[in-house]
Amino acid sequence: MKQLKHFKGKIILTPKTFIIIGCYSIAAIFMGIICFFPLISELSYRNAYFLAAQGQMKNFRYLNRFKYSFEEYEKAIRYFPLESHYASEYIKSLDIYISKLTSKEEKISYLKKAVNLMTYIQTIDKINPWYHARIAALYVQLYIHTKDQSYIQKSTFHSRQALLSDYENPIFILNYANILQRNKRFSEANYYYSKVINTDNRIPEAHYNIANTHTKFNNFPSALNSYLIAKSLNANFRYIDAVIIQTYMFIKEYKKAEQYINLYDLFYSKEDKTLDIISYFYLVQEKFLLTLSYLDLYLQLPQFQSSSPSNHIFKRYITCLKKSKQIDKIPSFIASQLQKHPNNAYLQSIQ
Repeated sequence: MKQLKHFKGKIILTPKTFIIIGCYSIAAIFMGIICFFPLISELSYRNAYFLAAQGQMKNFRYLNRFKYSFEEYEKAIRYFPLESHYASEYIKSLDIYISKLTSKEEKISYLKKAVNLMTYIQTIDKINPWYHARIAALYVQLYIHTKDQSYIQKSTFHSRQALLSDYENPIFILNYANILQRNKRFSEANYYYSKVINTDNRIPEAHYNIANTHTKFNNFPSALNSYLIAKSLNANFRYIDAVIIQTYMFIKEYKKAEQYINLYDLFYSKEDKTLDIISYFYLVQEKFLLTLSYLDLYLQLPQFQSSSPSNHIFKRYITCLKKSKQIDKIPSFIASQLQKHPNNAYLQSIQ
């Protein structure tokens, strides 16, 4: 140490020294960038996730929270573009936000944003079949809102790509079959629904949808069997009771239909379509009082306290009053319904 303290010579930096110092400096800067940008990206992602969760937890009273979260998601993607997880979570938040929008134009705009994000993810990972399935679903939603056939074509392409990537996955087969059915390619859809059932027969949607294809070919016994299986797998499948009763009517199995109604206590159903079909079922058999009972239940549903039901319900009710020799009740019925729905043109015309 003393020798170094009294050293009076010159420190000479050679070109090799500068090269080494430069390399270390570049490495330090590079490592700093590698550590800094992912950190900023992760912080932005966590902030975005928190804002979106907050908007959802507040029962969507603060939809602007989602917009703030979208800005943070985009910042996270910008600072660390190779992390596809941020874009995936962004799309999930977009899904929730879109479901609460009332403006059709806004829905389309955000769906297109989601499609762009999925396209970006697929530039990072072109093989993952789940990404193809996801973008296919987004294109279906765009078609529903725009009726642009090009979106169905794109959806079909991506569904098929997912299927080709994993040909034994029942979810991919089901998605592809759904798109075929939407394109009215019922024979092909039937084939793929059968493949889903052969792969995994516990998926109620496959049984329900194959029943729909059987109905298209007027194969009602097979349709009924598939609907009943779907019912056994998911008793709360929307409108499943209505389509089962309707199918019983197609094959004129009225006793079995009535047994089904009693078995599942459908008098207490809260589904409008189910009550509608049952009232028609009893009307066909000229059981007018039962028809009126189910129509009363239908008209008492919460959604028809403010908005008017279809006019065929009013017509059916009036027909039943006439057939059951209760013509004197028709004026009071019309008056009571007009009080609820004063702007209904049909009720006004028969008043």
